[in-house]
Amino acid sequence: GTLFAGLDGLGVARSTDGGFSWTVVNSGIASQRIFSIATRPGGLLLAGTQSGVFRSTNRGDTWTASGAGPSGFVRAFVVNASAGELFAGSGVGIHRSTDEGATWTLSTTGLGTMNVGSLLRTIAGDLFAGVNGGVFRSTDDGLNWLPATDSLPSSFVNALAVGPGGILYASTVDSGVYVSTNNGLSWHAENTGLPDRDGFFATTSLTVSPSGSLFLGTSGAFEAIPAGVYRSTQPITSAVIAPEELPHTFSLFQNYPNPFNPLTMIRYDLTARTRVVITVYDLLGREMATLRDQTEDPGGHAVAWNADRLSGGVYFCRMRAGAQISTMRMVLVK
Repeated sequence: GTLFAGLDGLGVARSTDGGFSWTVVNSGIASQRIFSIATRPGGLLLAGTQSGVFRSTNRGDTWTASGAGPSGFVRAFVVNASAGELFAGSGVGIHRSTDEGATWTLSTTGLGTMNVGSLLRTIAGDLFAGVNGGVFRSTDDGLNWLPATDSLPSSFVNALAVGPGGILYASTVDSGVYVSTNNGLSWHAENTGLPDRDGFFATTSLTVSPSGSLFLGTSGAFEAIPAGVYRSTQPITSAVIAPEELPHTFSLFQNYPNPFNPLTMIRYDLTARTRVVITVYDLLGREMATLRDQTEDPGGHAVAWNADRLSGGVYFCRMRAGAQISTMRMVLVK
């Protein structure tokens, strides 16, 4: 029940009475600008600052700098509790920790050292990163990243959120709010009612309430745009994809990019809940990789393939969904 607030150049504040009163707890972190905070069991806290990650093992009473890792404005954390993993997004990409933030390793294959503004992990386990240029997605716990930016403007993504039914929301620095109903495969703008200046929408943080209402912060970055908080007029109540939005046919789409080196994204549509097995073979019919082997719901899906350990050439992707089978040709160029 304890609340923590990141301050601008003053460290961290703590409230034990629901936010009615606050105490500054900034020993070791007093001069830092706090952009993000993550809480862990046992009183462990992590704070993302302009100087990297700081840790507290006593609920914020004292702080020490974490090991070498994220730097240059750590704006976001995300936790994979089942695997004991932490991810931190900063001005130099994404780092991963498996020891509660004591040490970090880069997790940027396909992403590079992009400036990360937000991170999100869905119930299905996919990771999304909002960067200066759109959104990237990882389907393998951060090992590989590929763009998820179809119809999304090349803008800095301040915040990401997921609502009922897996609907994704992205808040951009100058283009407003974008929504995806197919796990980030495509996006559309939803800015009706938000203040703008000549078509620019300065939006910052966002979150979804348990009832499905979307809450959004505006920054007032452009002249005549007020800073404040906005709420969607209608809660998002549907927890499933509407029948008219479901795919009408089973489809395995051509990978993108193709040719590729070494990352590519494979997209597919399912018309019903079924077991999906996606396997990659070489020209001789030898199995090179199994990308997916699990039961999935109807709708649009995607999986990334990193072929960095394979030689250039032609490969075949074979997908079995129930009784249906489809194959496509892919070209790895090295």
